[in-house]
Amino acid sequence: MNATSIVRRTALSGFVGAMLLLGSVALPARALPGQTTAQFLGWAKSIPNLGATLQKETDELSGWPAYHVLKGDHGVTWDFRALTDGKGTIREERFMMASGPGEVGSEPINQDGSGYGFTFFAATMGKAVADDFRHAKLVAPFSNSKDPKATRFYRGARYGWEDDGGRMVHLFTFRWFATQIATVERCAKNPNGCSE
Repeated sequence: MNATSIVRRTALSGFVGAMLLLGSVALPARALPGQTTAQFLGWAKSIPNLGATLQKETDELSGWPAYHVLKGDHGVTWDFRALTDGKGTIREERFMMASGPGEVGSEPINQDGSGYGFTFFAATMGKAVADDFRHAKLVAPFSNSKDPKATRFYRGARYGWEDDGGRMVHLFTFRWFATQIATVERCAKNPNGCSE
C-alpha cells in the first residue's frame, strides 16, 4: 500500500465518521414552513410561548389540520397558527399580538424591525426567521379605500411573507406564497367572488 492510498483511506474514514456523528446529533427544531408536522411539534414544545398550550384543530377554509395558540401573560396576548397542506407538511404560519388591553392584532409587527411587536415576534420565532422578514423585499402591495397599507407581500431568502398592515404576519413556503398572491389578486379584481 502506498502513501497516497493511506491518505485517501484516512480522509474517507474521517468523512464517514463525521457523517455518522452528524446523523446521531439531534439538531434543534425550528419553526419553518415546509417542515413536517412532527418537526414543527418538536419545535413548538421547546418554545415557552407556544408549547404547552398548542391545540390541534381543523382549518375552517381548507379542512386540513392546523395548530393554534391564543395565550396571554403579563399584559401581552399572542395568537399563533400553523396550517398544514393536508399531507403532513406545514405550509403557513401566522402570528399576531397585543400589549396592554388591546385586542390581538393591535400591537404592530413592523417589517422594518422596530417596536415591541417585532421584538416579541423575533423572540418567539427565532432570529433567523425574524431577520428573513426584516430583510425581505416588497413584491406585491395591495390596498383598499380604508387602509392604504392593507396587505403587502414580501419575498425573503427563505420564505414568502404577507403583512396585513402590521396586524398579522404570515410566513409561507414559496409555493403557498405564490398561491396566496394569486388569490389576493383575484379578489382585488372581483371582491364579490371571494370568501376571505
